[in-house]
Amino acid sequence: MAYFCLDCFNLIEGTNLTYEDVDCDMDFCERCGKNTNCVVSVHKNSEEEEDM
Repeated sequence: MAYFCLDCFNLIEGTNLTYEDVDCDMDFCERCGKNTNCVVSVHKNSEEEEDM
Protein backbone atom coordinates (compact mmCIF):
# COMPACT_ATOMS: atom_id res chain seq x y z
CA MET A 1 0.00 0.00 0.00
CA ALA A 2 1.27 3.46 -0.86
CA TYR A 3 1.46 6.05 1.89
CA PHE A 4 0.76 9.71 1.15
CA CYS A 5 0.49 12.75 3.40
CA LEU A 6 -2.96 14.33 3.47
CA ASP A 7 -2.00 17.10 1.03
CA CYS A 8 -0.65 14.64 -1.54
CA PHE A 9 -3.54 12.24 -0.95
CA ASN A 10 -6.07 14.99 -1.66
CA LEU A 11 -4.16 16.06 -4.76
CA ILE A 12 -3.94 12.52 -6.16
CA GLU A 13 -7.52 11.53 -5.28
CA GLY A 14 -9.12 14.87 -6.15
CA THR A 15 -10.65 15.13 -2.67
CA ASN A 16 -10.72 17.78 0.05
CA LEU A 17 -10.51 15.57 3.14
CA THR A 18 -9.27 16.79 6.54
CA TYR A 19 -7.53 14.96 9.38
CA GLU A 20 -10.97 14.40 10.91
CA ASP A 21 -11.88 12.31 7.84
CA VAL A 22 -8.87 9.97 7.89
CA ASP A 23 -6.69 7.79 10.12
CA CYS A 24 -2.98 8.57 9.90
CA ASP A 25 0.33 7.09 10.96
CA MET A 26 3.84 8.55 10.89
CA ASP A 27 5.68 7.50 7.73
CA PHE A 28 7.43 8.93 4.71
CA CYS A 29 5.08 10.25 2.03
CA GLU A 30 5.78 8.42 -1.21
CA ARG A 31 5.08 11.54 -3.28
CA CYS A 32 6.73 14.47 -1.46
CA GLY A 33 9.15 12.48 0.73
CA LYS A 34 8.26 14.23 4.01
CA ASN A 35 8.30 12.25 7.25
CA THR A 36 4.80 13.20 8.39
CA ASN A 37 1.34 11.85 9.16
CA CYS A 38 0.32 9.70 6.21
CA VAL A 39 -3.18 8.52 5.39
CA VAL A 40 -3.77 4.91 6.40
CA SER A 41 -7.54 4.78 5.92
CA VAL A 42 -10.49 7.01 5.10
CA HIS A 43 -13.55 6.98 7.33
CA LYS A 44 -16.47 5.53 5.39
CA ASN A 45 -18.83 8.42 6.18
CA SER A 46 -16.34 10.89 4.72
CA GLU A 47 -16.34 9.13 1.36
CA GLU A 48 -20.15 9.19 1.21
CA GLU A 49 -20.34 12.89 2.11
CA GLU A 50 -17.67 13.70 -0.52
CA ASP A 51 -19.89 12.17 -3.25
CA MET A 52 -22.84 14.42 -2.42
